[in-house]
Amino acid sequence: RAIINSERPWMLINIEPFRDARGRPPLPDSAGAAFSVSFVNHGRTPAEIVSFEQHLDCRKSTDDLPDVPKYEDENRVLLHTRVIAKDGRWQDPEHFFALQDNFLADQWQNIKDSKQRAIYWGRLRYRDLIKQPRTIHEIGGGRIPEMHETCFCYFWSPALNDLLITGPLGYNKHT
Repeated sequence: RAIINSERPWMLINIEPFRDARGRPPLPDSAGAAFSVSFVNHGRTPAEIVSFEQHLDCRKSTDDLPDVPKYEDENRVLLHTRVIAKDGRWQDPEHFFALQDNFLADQWQNIKDSKQRAIYWGRLRYRDLIKQPRTIHEIGGGRIPEMHETCFCYFWSPALNDLLITGPLGYNKHT
């Protein structure tokens, strides 16, 4: 099992401050609260991206999150799945987000004043193409092979101007 796990794909999240072509934050009033999200295959075999789900919530704290994350993509498959080679990168078409664009003005003010938290959480589901080299669409209505997932949960710290890992058990894992 250890040998199989060392060879399989491992899609890990990569979050960076979003910068324009000149290396500057695109929105001067955002104080850098804009981020680009991607996933990198740190494994040794190709991965097929099957589904991706992300959420931005405004909460008092991560204690307000449900004990078990509720994902909506359980039986969904991307219309156009992607195969990601070793060291390859995958980005959702909407991989960039500016935090303030996703909250009401009073929520954003509370987040900047640390009265509430901007929480970014979700899940990437993917599969190992070495075990089953046909894509999920080629398999069709048959049994869906074993899925792997990268689950993540972060909050934005106004003091550090960064997204920091957080969340209850089960929100951050790699299977």
